[in-house]
Amino acid sequence: MGPEDRQHLLAVHGALEEIWTVASATTSPWHREDLHSDLVIARHGCPVPDDRRDLRQDTPAAEFTDVVTGEKVLVYSVERWNGGPDKDGRGTYRIRRIDPSGNQIPQSPVDYGLGENADRFGGGWSPPAPGDHSVFEALVDAIQTKLGIVPDALDATPASELREVRRRRSLPDPRRP
Repeated sequence: MGPEDRQHLLAVHGALEEIWTVASATTSPWHREDLHSDLVIARHGCPVPDDRRDLRQDTPAAEFTDVVTGEKVLVYSVERWNGGPDKDGRGTYRIRRIDPSGNQIPQSPVDYGLGENADRFGGGWSPPAPGDHSVFEALVDAIQTKLGIVPDALDATPASELREVRRRRSLPDPRRP
């Protein structure tokens, strides 16, 4: 094998490595949909306490779906940003896992590596909890981590991934001659 053949093989190997890296970084069986809590509750028949049935559940929510198994993870709240019906400033996010057969399993933030009260939001708690958006984002980040979803891959485009691969390839690599 001559030097030209070796150059050609290295170029082909590099191109394949780029394609594989982009494909593996942007492929996940989980799909995330951002919604409002009222839609998540209505879609899945999530239980709502009687005193909150007339409340407008307009806090941010997310539905994660494994497109291979059909399993889902829901994040939603039955309170508004300012709490329950008496506007007490105390709200809580709920996490539910729905298995492929449709069984709903309540979960805790602890299941995703967070503290026991990491689902609380609002200033009515003692001590006061962060706002609903902050708590929602923390829960979503923890769920993405637990499920193995790379957050950057959710919004990445093949072009942006390719730029990152090329940037990394320009750095010295001790494995290459």
